[in-house]
Amino acid sequence: MISFLKKKSNTTVDMYFENALNFDYSKINYDFLFTSPPYYFLEKYQNNINYSSKKEMNEKFYIPLFTKTYQSLSTNGTFVINVCREIYEKVLIPLFGNAHEIIPYKKLKKRQSNYLEMAYIWKK
Repeated sequence: MISFLKKKSNTTVDMYFENALNFDYSKINYDFLFTSPPYYFLEKYQNNINYSSKKEMNEKFYIPLFTKTYQSLSTNGTFVINVCREIYEKVLIPLFGNAHEIIPYKKLKKRQSNYLEMAYIWKK
């Protein structure tokens, strides 16, 4: 992936393969963050923790993850999160307030022809 990106841009790219909750974001400099974390119980990744409820997932996954990544984002940085509306309303609005911008985009889903997701954007 890095070799592909080097052909497209002069931007330095570093990739880290670690548990996102354990990574020390303060050790790196970044001014743009885009993430699409797993939605409540819908997406399963290798080594996922099995949370007992949405509330537990909010408290032990989303809130710590979003807080850590936002805190270390450079001043004037851009924070973009692709999540379902429920996570936006229950986690992100209480943490950061309403998004400064919301960009809808269609995602190809075989079972839902009108499936729409949002990218929620904050400027720090």
